[in-house]
Amino acid sequence: MKKTYFRIISTLLLSVLFIMSVGMTLAAWKINTPALNIISMGEVRGKIIEVYEKGQTVYPGSEVNKEVRVKNRGQRGCFRKSKNRKSMGRSA
Repeated sequence: MKKTYFRIISTLLLSVLFIMSVGMTLAAWKINTPALNIISMGEVRGKIIEVYEKGQTVYPGSEVNKEVRVKNRGQRGCFRKSKNRKSMGRSA
């Protein structure tokens, strides 16, 4: 009776060890595959295009309709982010 239990337990332990060793070998093969990453640099030039009516008189509290566009004139594509802010006075 004890021999039967010993054989079953030893067979289960050996099969678990075999499965674990095969799994670790496959995992090591998967991890060690080389990867090729290509980084290329290009030219990114931005141009701000403002469209509005020139020569109008602006008083405090009045609104001016102005359309601002950002255009990429470089060789590569880019993400554009702009922030519009109201200000009074002379612009530099």
